[in-house]
Amino acid sequence: MRGRTARAIVTLACASALGAALLAGSPAQAADPAPRPLASGWFGWWATQAQAADLAARNGGSTGEVNVFWWFFDGPSRPLCTYDNDSMSGNCVVSSTPWTTRKFQDLRTTLQDSGVRVLASFTDLDANRSGQLATYISTPENRRAFARKIRIWANQAGVDGVDLDWENFVFNDDRDTWPTTKANFVAMIKRLSAELRAAGLTLSVTVPAGWQPFVSASSAGTTNACGDLLGPAGSPNPGTGYCVYAWQQIIGHVDRLRIMAYDYSWDTPGPIGPQNWAAQVIDSALAQVGRANAGRIWIGEPQYGRNWPLSSGGRWITDPGCPVDWVPDTTPVRTSPTIEQAVAIAARESVTPTWDAVAAEWTYRYFYDSAGRAGGRPVTCGVQREVWYADTRSAQARVKLAMSKRIGGIAVWQFGQVTPDFYPAMARLAQRWAKSATAVRLRADATATYDRNLSVRVVASSGGERVPGATTILRFTPAGTTEPVTVSEAVTDAEGVARFSPAATQNGDWTAHVRGDWGRLPGDSAPAATVVAPVVAARALTTAPRAGETLRVRAAVQPGIGGFAMALQRRTADGWRTEARAATRYDGSATLSYVPAQAGETRLRVVALPSEGFGRGVSPALVVTIAR
Repeated sequence: MRGRTARAIVTLACASALGAALLAGSPAQAADPAPRPLASGWFGWWATQAQAADLAARNGGSTGEVNVFWWFFDGPSRPLCTYDNDSMSGNCVVSSTPWTTRKFQDLRTTLQDSGVRVLASFTDLDANRSGQLATYISTPENRRAFARKIRIWANQAGVDGVDLDWENFVFNDDRDTWPTTKANFVAMIKRLSAELRAAGLTLSVTVPAGWQPFVSASSAGTTNACGDLLGPAGSPNPGTGYCVYAWQQIIGHVDRLRIMAYDYSWDTPGPIGPQNWAAQVIDSALAQVGRANAGRIWIGEPQYGRNWPLSSGGRWITDPGCPVDWVPDTTPVRTSPTIEQAVAIAARESVTPTWDAVAAEWTYRYFYDSAGRAGGRPVTCGVQREVWYADTRSAQARVKLAMSKRIGGIAVWQFGQVTPDFYPAMARLAQRWAKSATAVRLRADATATYDRNLSVRVVASSGGERVPGATTILRFTPAGTTEPVTVSEAVTDAEGVARFSPAATQNGDWTAHVRGDWGRLPGDSAPAATVVAPVVAARALTTAPRAGETLRVRAAVQPGIGGFAMALQRRTADGWRTEARAATRYDGSATLSYVPAQAGETRLRVVALPSEGFGRGVSPALVVTIAR
């Protein structure tokens, strides 16, 4: 990789007699918060099972997901190909399961079994294919079919999502194509996002970091390669220069924006991913996508080296004894040592690497003997070379930067080259920046009357302190069901309290979910039950009742539904005596009859008996005079 309120079932309200309120707290919390998964990154398609097992066993909760180079674009006739890592050719797999290989499945299982999510990276890196992917996604028909196929392959491969690493757009395609490619890329992301999210899959987009995160004075007010009018000096440069990826337009459709903040120095010797530059890239990204999307940003971190030959004035810099007319037999080139190789070269040459605190990388120089000719004779001269490499100490610094900026974390290229001390170091940092638990207490009126407002109060706290500004979702689970229904949403006030006044529709349990943020885990309350009394009204239908004759009473209940068991009760010296029973009709009405035995004044009432969905409801008393 290069540079890379509804009222619906619930609205519940105040009881005529409020009754005792219930106070429900969060379920028991673990004593030690779980480590923060602050490191993501990649494995190449050539990764070994041993490397995956090492990450799975030793990351200590620091790595929540890994992108594996899985698929690549192989032209319009084969737009989705799986890297052949069974034969280690890297060519397109031709098999009955073209979406995966045996080795990929072993890698995936090893990682997922340890709790690490796996995303299939889909790359477009082949310079020989320049312009082809941009053309392929230029039609709605291709985008629709392409997105569907990617989603199907992701499901068939058993991965947790897809990571797009389409670098040809900026490194090999003509800049003249950027305006068109940008529009088509955004459309492709929207289409793919809809496909993947509907399937519960994650979408990650990997983008390069440009060398100019903010608009310079000389380019202020000009138009960039995408046709965008740039703002004043110091304003964020779209895509940090690679505007084709349209960060601001895609951020709402992606789950991760991984920014390749490495290979800052490419042709000229220098740091690979200097810390000060990475900080500017983060600041620019935040300005472009908004602080609300900070958790989706993952900043790149190199775990490799670069080794450049040095030249000056058109000549190689050689050791003092080398003839001025010396020419090497083979042109010295830049190489890419692993961390261990860079350390070994320094040891071999008896050179002590220097830590560059600004770049947060190691560097050193040495002379390397190269065969050549001078004066027509073979002569060996030492060509000076400059090495830079980023290791575990560099990654620790990058994590601290990411945490200080309150973004998602770091994205490592690549896990297959980290040194043995990497995972323990990341595990310590993951524990240091572990998110604190959120305790949620919910208080709801224990009783309520149908269709009247009741009070629900939610208190959120974390680390012993109240949490203001936390999004709180109130949910209700009707009695006899197991699926909660979202009722309303509110934000906690300065005291960490969110208040709700839903309306009562039936018995059930209230729960609250408080969303987490960068430093805090989400939290859920324990359930608090509310019993809802139906509203009952009654009137005598018999206008001049007489002893020994039938007295009819019409009852109506709210909610107006059938099936309520109703009882007509008469007041006696010993209390209320049931004289008749009936069930409500479809409209919530019922007629109850009894024959009074004696003349005189009598008190009657109608009771809706308790059921699974409702509590007991009682009508106001009827005073009826019975004639002889």
